[in-house]
Amino acid sequence: MTQKQVILKHLKKSPITSWTAIHSYGVTRLSNVIWILIHKDNHSIKMELQNRPNGKSFALYTLES
Repeated sequence: MTQKQVILKHLKKSPITSWTAIHSYGVTRLSNVIWILIHKDNHSIKMELQNRPNGKSFALYTLES
């Protein structure tokens, strides 16, 4: 499976973060895969910034139906 296929399969089940992409699938450039899924494959994916208690933030990507 390609990185794009793996990420899309995951998104069909649940949201994903870069941390999950790296540790579960070895995908180190999740934002690039998401860009391709949105702009080349016409998927509707929402990005929401989540804030941690330490003040750092991260992106949570969700496939919209």
